[in-house]
Amino acid sequence: GERVLDAGCGSGFHSLLLAHVLPEGQVVAVDVSPEMLDRLRANAKRRKVTKRIEVLQADGMALPLEDGSVDRALSAAVWHHLDDPQQAARELVRTLRPGGRAVVSDLEVQGKTAHGLEGHDRDFGPDDMRRILEEAGLEDVQVETVGRWVLGAGSKPAQA
Repeated sequence: GERVLDAGCGSGFHSLLLAHVLPEGQVVAVDVSPEMLDRLRANAKRRKVTKRIEVLQADGMALPLEDGSVDRALSAAVWHHLDDPQQAARELVRTLRPGGRAVVSDLEVQGKTAHGLEGHDRDFGPDDMRRILEEAGLEDVQVETVGRWVLGAGSKPAQA
């Protein structure tokens, strides 16, 4: 029965998986790209999970959701596209209910051309992930690196 946000869902890889593991829940899939959301809708229809996925076109920097309206939040492989990942983190935390949990993953970037991400002028690693999540208001933050990926998770304080 949980409501889970997939911020920056793209074509819905994670949203579709979540819809299958949450048969009584709801996935809120948000992305800025109408083309990606069209792909998500087509895939959800083919997999017969359209009733469990709410699709919203919006920028992850200003999510069209009420404060405390989701139980869990996910953002995967999005932050390296953003000018302000800190704002995206604040939005994830804002939408979480007290005690809710957020999980974020992104590429670890070392140098402007790391992993083919030319034009990105900032490095991003585990320390950055931890700082961003903690400054956004999460507690019990855990961060690890798995291959080229930085994974971070934390909980919104129960008395937020």
